[in-house]
Amino acid sequence: MHHPTNAQVSFGNRSWALREGRLLAYGRAPDRHIHIPDPRVSAHAGLLFMQSGWVWVRHDSTSHGLVILEPGTAPRVVPKRPTGQAAFTQPLLTAVCELELMGRAGGLRLRVRQRRPTDGRGAAEAAPLPAEPTEQLRSELAEDDLRLLAALCEGLVRSGGVGEPVSTREVADRLGLSRKAAENRLARLRTKLSSLGVDGLQSTSLAIPDDEQPADSPASGPAANYVAHLGRLAYANGWVLDEDLHLLS
Repeated sequence: MHHPTNAQVSFGNRSWALREGRLLAYGRAPDRHIHIPDPRVSAHAGLLFMQSGWVWVRHDSTSHGLVILEPGTAPRVVPKRPTGQAAFTQPLLTAVCELELMGRAGGLRLRVRQRRPTDGRGAAEAAPLPAEPTEQLRSELAEDDLRLLAALCEGLVRSGGVGEPVSTREVADRLGLSRKAAENRLARLRTKLSSLGVDGLQSTSLAIPDDEQPADSPASGPAANYVAHLGRLAYANGWVLDEDLHLLS
């Protein structure tokens, strides 16, 4: 087991902290956490998040590719996202790396510094396995599961990653359920995703402070933290997509 890892993302002379359970959306749109006011950059260019102690990048741009530059390795080229398809996520494997936002054609770079996760003896952990393909995991989810994720992540989906998942009470109101029914459905979904190999959802703390949870968490104490974490994880990994919002109508 490693301890929660912090990372720092910088662009120009500004920097942003990133830790487990948080999202950093970047792009040309003014509401991005990292606002890049350049007409060559997509409005919703991408997303950085931390999972199991590693920083991951999700490339959302449909107009440009992304190049991941890491010391000692060949550049990794991430193609532009085909319109109508979910984006893929890539782990960042070195302590310092740069993201070339314009592919090989430009000089706009995000710089990411992270403390590589270590095992209990202080040795660096092996690189994470590739993220579960969205299509494969989604095929295991029933329509009711997708509807629940859509209610939880609607704000994140509509904003391109800015904001927070809603509270359990708001999920209940959105789906016309009682508070208790929403709690039970979220708990069952957590168990299901954990059984499919999603790490971290059964942890009691998830490295997310109680004061950063939605005001109306599903239960008292740190065990309730998984609801906000589940919403951020589902959005970051593409388990809930724009097309799922029609399930809420």
